[in-house]
Amino acid sequence: VTGVQTCALPIYPERRAAYDASLAGDGGLLDADRLASAETNFRKGEILLRQGNFRAAIDYLRAAVGQLAHTFSGLRCYPHTMLFLAAYLVYNDAIQTVFTMAVQFGSEELKLGLGTLTSAVLLVQFVALFGAIGFNKVADRVGGRQAVVLGLGVWCLALVGIYFFVYSATGFYVAAATIGCVMGGTQALSRSVFSFLIPKGQEAEYFSIYEISDK
Repeated sequence: VTGVQTCALPIYPERRAAYDASLAGDGGLLDADRLASAETNFRKGEILLRQGNFRAAIDYLRAAVGQLAHTFSGLRCYPHTMLFLAAYLVYNDAIQTVFTMAVQFGSEELKLGLGTLTSAVLLVQFVALFGAIGFNKVADRVGGRQAVVLGLGVWCLALVGIYFFVYSATGFYVAAATIGCVMGGTQALSRSVFSFLIPKGQEAEYFSIYEISDK
């Protein structure tokens, strides 16, 4: 607190004026409403930064960083949670890479047209709905962790199959449907499994770390 008081951080009037001008007439009221409805200290600090009120924003951001550090330090008491987050960081990064490179693979390697690529993307989203429902039933029978492992196994087989057998639009559609079957289930069940590995009452803090690993 002392450091904040002695640091001469100005409140730029032109930035505050520009912020207020971007609001519809009742800027002050909207500012107060946004600040009051903000759910986290980080969000409150972000709003104050946009207003140009750096001193008040630093107080909220400092509290947010302190809470995050406290959560990370407490994470050591939950080794299974740490292990899951490390595993999720690895396999989710692989899944996101597939999503990112799929269209490029289809257009550059398979020379597919825009219409084919678009329909394949829509097929993935459509099949993912039923895949999530199906994996939910699988999780009811074998458990969430085993269902996630099963889904990752299907992912591995699908990628091997794509490498060796996909050379046409038909193969690309088959691969898209296969990935769609496991995409929704893997992501949804990962969140479900993680929810059982975190302490009660700290769900928001631990899911914020989960979202960080998702990026």
